[in-house]
Order: sequence, then C-alpha cells, then structure tokens
Amino acid sequence: ATDGPAERTRLALEHLARLAPGEREVLVLRLQEGLSYQDISRATGRTVGNVGCLLHHAVKKLSANLKRAGVL
Repeated sequence: ATDGPAERTRLALEHLARLAPGEREVLVLRLQEGLSYQDISRATGRTVGNVGCLLHHAVKKLSANLKRAGVL
C-alpha cells in the first residue's frame, strides 16, 4: 500500500524511469504531450507501427510494475 497521492506519483515516475528509453520516449509524448501516433512517428523517426508496439509494451510493463508495487 502507498501513503497517498504524492507517494503514488513518486512511485509511478520511478517506474516510468525504468522503462527502456524508446518506450519511455513514446509514452511521454503520448500521455504528457498528447501527440498522435503519427505525430510521435514524425518526432522520433519511428514508423507508426513501431510507435504503437512500443506504446503497447510500455503501458503493459508500467501497469504490471505499478500493480506489483501496490500503486494500482
């Protein structure tokens, strides 16, 4: 269990930092910047398919790790 919103946020950011650099990059561009897959593709030089694949794996890993840590 966590102590509150600040602790949950700290843990979420800690786990985000543990993702592979490419996964972290596309996830931040999607969630924080609100970019579309196409925009992320242009910004990173990756194909739209690769962006989708990286996002899928990043969300899956982050979710599993946060569940194990008791954040979700």
